[in-house]
Amino acid sequence: MEEKRLYEAMFVMDINRIGNDERAFKRVIHPLIEKHGGEVLVSKKWADYEFAYPIKKLTRGSYHLIYAKIPPLKVSEFKRDCYLKEEILRVLLISAKGIPEKVVLPDGKYIELKGESGGVVTETEKEDVVS
Repeated sequence: MEEKRLYEAMFVMDINRIGNDERAFKRVIHPLIEKHGGEVLVSKKWADYEFAYPIKKLTRGSYHLIYAKIPPLKVSEFKRDCYLKEEILRVLLISAKGIPEKVVLPDGKYIELKGESGGVVTETEKEDVVS
């Protein structure tokens, strides 16, 4: 059995197909990760943005952040499968050393990704503005 590595992935999704439904995003992405022997640790909607230039004639997209463990030899196949899905416009996948305690959202709010024990907990939005 091949050892899995931790990856951080940012997905730009077709907002017309996914909308604001985070469950629709998870129905598209999570099975792809599992198909390639991976496991999702954190999955969270990031934000909706206007593009600087059109992508497939679209001007807006929905951004989603995932931390997952995937076997390194399956990463290229996983990315290829991502681009075959009509809902996925772009994907950026990078190796991660760990899951951060919290991630700052574009509006200044933040999402806690880890609990005090170091395990992944349910994501909770905080109203505090992070400087």
